[in-house]
Amino acid sequence: MFPENQRLSVAVSSPGGAARQFRVQYFDAPTGQWQMFATFRSPDLAQSCLDDLIRTGLQARLINYRICPVAG
Repeated sequence: MFPENQRLSVAVSSPGGAARQFRVQYFDAPTGQWQMFATFRSPDLAQSCLDDLIRTGLQARLINYRICPVAG
């Protein structure tokens, strides 16, 4: 996902905002919707989780939120 020599700093996305997040989701076939599986601050941990889900046969994806949505 990222070159080994490139490190990402986790900083707020905007003043007063939330830190960057990497969300792992899986596709829930019975409902036909993407479901949250886990949230990470580390891209490496998120990628590892994604790889594990795919190895088990699930359809999964990694969402990189630079500016995190918040509840209104």
